[in-house]
Amino acid sequence: HPRMGGRTSIKVTLPAVLEATRSTRIANWLKAEGLWELDKQGKPIDPYKLLPQIEIAEKSEKVKDGSGAMIAYQDMLYGIHKTDTTIRDKYRDALLKYCKLDTLAMVVIWEHWNKLIK
Repeated sequence: HPRMGGRTSIKVTLPAVLEATRSTRIANWLKAEGLWELDKQGKPIDPYKLLPQIEIAEKSEKVKDGSGAMIAYQDMLYGIHKTDTTIRDKYRDALLKYCKLDTLAMVVIWEHWNKLIK
């Protein structure tokens, strides 16, 4: 897809697929997760940009990529917040939401490609 610019990562592929697909099933999957919005031009917004912010030590953070997930996981288990159950729960919830989107993204991409070959 031209929007991918020759790259193939899931973070690049998913927005390209969402722009190209007309599947209401895919839209419904993302809506169910609260990760479906359209921009002013009526194009889907990248769901990774819609992941919720979390407040950690008076700072807003977002787990939206692999590096952020690894940092959150490390802080949750070994960092200064390892004994704070409230912050650990926030990290856990953010990590679960991020991982769920990664898995859903793979299903969305497969669904789109499957429809293309039929």
